Amino acid sequence: MGAMVKNPQDRAAAVRPLIEKMGGKLHGLWLAFGEYDIVAISEMPDSVSAAAFSMAIGSSGAMSAYRTT
Repeated sequence: MGAMVKNPQDRAAAVRPLIEKMGGKLHGLWLAFGEYDIVAISEMPDSVSAAAFSMAIGSSGAMSAYRTT
């Protein structure tokens, strides 16, 4: 979070193109306190697309821990 304070970035703008490329829609992305730093709500066309997105984000190294619901 310290890096975001020093150099704020629109993380939604960074992830939205990937979601849309997979046929999905990003409904919102918020910074949060607690176990995870970001809460995002997206809609994907099917479970295969959702799994592919989850794997793409996980393998990017951009996040150390995440949970999908």
